[in-house]
Amino acid sequence: MSPRAVLLATLAAAGLAAAAAGSLAYHLRKPVPPAAPAPLSAPATPAVTKLPAFALPDIDGVTRASSDWAGSVVLINFWATWCAPCRKELPLLVELHQRYAGAGLQLVGIAIDNADAVRQFAEEFGLEYPLLLGEDAGIELGYRLGNDIGALPYTVVTDRAGTIVLRKRGLLERSELNALLEPLLAAPNLSATSANMQ
Repeated sequence: MSPRAVLLATLAAAGLAAAAAGSLAYHLRKPVPPAAPAPLSAPATPAVTKLPAFALPDIDGVTRASSDWAGSVVLINFWATWCAPCRKELPLLVELHQRYAGAGLQLVGIAIDNADAVRQFAEEFGLEYPLLLGEDAGIELGYRLGNDIGALPYTVVTDRAGTIVLRKRGLLERSELNALLEPLLAAPNLSATSANMQ
């Protein structure tokens, strides 16, 4: 084989090797597509349509049960002192309590927070409705009531029979609540009526 043929064969082999190495390097450096996000898991049990029985301690350590408010229109607000939107809607909740408590509205705050912070907040904002401490049981209750992402604030409203009529993630709107609450409060308290008939 002539020196020229040897040189051409060597160059050809070197070119093939370089091409193969380049291809390999390209494939190794090529970004790997991100893995598809894991789908959100569905709740183990779907959100309930009636307010389930529950009992949680209040800021004084007294256990309060949902049965305490049977026959009332109940507004349950999940919140925390460190939650800015929760702070923003507190004046509206205080106003609702003052306006409708005598008509049968029961506000219940479930704080995902510690007792000292909630107690201080209650004094500062004049919160006079029951404030319960959620912790794990409160988070689980919120989940059962449809708050599958643990958002705060989260509000649930029930009619006098305990049927859930509103689930709201985020800030409450005054006009929306007034339009919802007034007909609910105008409805008769059937549990009180049946108790009087016995």
